[in-house]
Amino acid sequence: MRSIFIFVLIVFTPLFGEEGFVNGDRYFLNDGNKVHFKELKNEALKKDEGFSIRSLDENLKWYEDQDGDIVATNGKVMIFIKDASVKDEIIDRYSLDVEEVFFGDILLIRTDEDVFSLANRLYEDEDIEISQPNFIHKAVVR
Repeated sequence: MRSIFIFVLIVFTPLFGEEGFVNGDRYFLNDGNKVHFKELKNEALKKDEGFSIRSLDENLKWYEDQDGDIVATNGKVMIFIKDASVKDEIIDRYSLDVEEVFFGDILLIRTDEDVFSLANRLYEDEDIEISQPNFIHKAVVR
């Protein structure tokens, strides 16, 4: 189960030079590469029949990637620590507000800070393997 979960976290590919992605777009670092997202406004999402009014929660920030996939962030960052024995040290070092711990070394962090900025700052720590915003994907009704 753990290997599947980690695969989902690192499946993104770099989006360099893609049309529509310009400086100022949000990004996080994945394996040293920038993964870009273009911020969307709720008005643009209302045109898409797949979104309910409830899914347009004002606390969510919506983004589009190079493939046109739409995701949201919810003020949380997911990190994978290289060695679970330093988990408490990392939490103290960054004063992290941990919402949940998975498998002992994967943490879901709440933040009021910009999730992309926090994810990138944590990624630079040598004790952290993966750090990215906690993305919420659009649900598809069948």
